Amino acid sequence: MVKNILAIILIVAAVGIVFMWVKPLWADIQGLNSSKQELQTAINNMKERAKDRDRLLEKYNAIAEEDLARLNEMIPPDVDIAKLLVNMDDLAKTNGLILKRIDAKESKEGSAVVGGGPQNFEPISLELSVAGSYQSFRNYLAALEKNLRLIDVADITFSASEKDSYEFTIRAVIYSQKKQ
Repeated sequence: MVKNILAIILIVAAVGIVFMWVKPLWADIQGLNSSKQELQTAINNMKERAKDRDRLLEKYNAIAEEDLARLNEMIPPDVDIAKLLVNMDDLAKTNGLILKRIDAKESKEGSAVVGGGPQNFEPISLELSVAGSYQSFRNYLAALEKNLRLIDVADITFSASEKDSYEFTIRAVIYSQKKQ
């Protein structure tokens, strides 16, 4: 009988020791399982983002080189004031006007665009003065409208000087791509 009681005590002690030792390990295993599920969710999200990236890259690579060149001409990656000056002067000369002055500076004006989404471009305020006839100025505005470079004309003022000669001042906003 003593042997039976001793055996029962040893079995209960063994079960108690195993329970006390296994319980913390079981809690650790449960915590690791939840971490595993979170990591699996993060991995799945990363795979989805990689698919989205690949899909967008495929679309970007499908754009023709000449279309990319036109987009870069419309909204160039950097502000090239010298190129802008040459472009505006050529337009003025072509339409019988004299470019008298051009000022360009970074602007917060014009940064709010219809749609309100994130903008991937920076606005640049532009003020230029040209002199010539009214008809030449109308032709110049039509050329600006058809010009590949995106130009938002905000304000036009003019003053008369000689017969059929006016000085026109144009305030506008041009854009360049945001540096990322």
